[in-house]
Amino acid sequence: MLNHQITRGDKTCLVFIHGYCEDLSMWEDFCKVFTGHTILKVDLPGFGQSPTYDDMTIANIALEVTRVIVHNKITEVILIGHSMGGYVALEMSRLLGDQLKGLCMFHSHPFEDLPETKMKRDKAISFVESKGSAALMEVLIPTFFAPALKEKKEDLIQKMITSASKLSPRAVNNAMAAMRDKPNQQILVEDLACPYHVILGDEDIPTPFDFCLPQINLACTTKLTLLPGVGHMGMFTAKEKTQADIQEFVDYCANKRG
Repeated sequence: MLNHQITRGDKTCLVFIHGYCEDLSMWEDFCKVFTGHTILKVDLPGFGQSPTYDDMTIANIALEVTRVIVHNKITEVILIGHSMGGYVALEMSRLLGDQLKGLCMFHSHPFEDLPETKMKRDKAISFVESKGSAALMEVLIPTFFAPALKEKKEDLIQKMITSASKLSPRAVNNAMAAMRDKPNQQILVEDLACPYHVILGDEDIPTPFDFCLPQINLACTTKLTLLPGVGHMGMFTAKEKTQADIQEFVDYCANKRG
């Protein structure tokens, strides 16, 4: 089973799913404001303290995270998925059905990679095979932050690079291949019976704003949070804004259910 941490509360369970080359520790400070909720954080395969495996797909990862929810006897959830974690969260909507009370796509989207993006992922896999994980992280992680914020977040960027550099090349490349091979998930958004929340930064390089924005027209009920001057890590660079908007979304989901 995937490594995970759970804190029990009397309110709906919020499941936080991290992105590529991250782990559950990224949510530690961010989650503190959601008082009264059960909080479940998960290490995806190959990251944090969860083992990796070959033939990794977004669908297989979704199944593993759902098993954690079942194991903890949780019956109602709101999913918050960052980047790759958003892809996983959307796939989980197939498995959770009416148990899913809300879905937040945090710098993420439901679309298949463009051909040029798939090509970049192939190049990244080859790069890791020849030069190792650390070399990729030195190049990749700074692109997660808007240019104007890189200097202010220099310590955080270095901390993320140091942590991700310890990941095995196998884990890094298995996850990269899973993202490259992800099918179009648009129909999953269209079929959602729960509210949908999209958080986008207008200086996001990994998940570009213009590419991601059309998803807001797919779901029946959508909340949009736009973060001006923010890249791919709004939980750090627009912390209070994203916390407040997620809390507003969570409250809306609770009122809708009631």
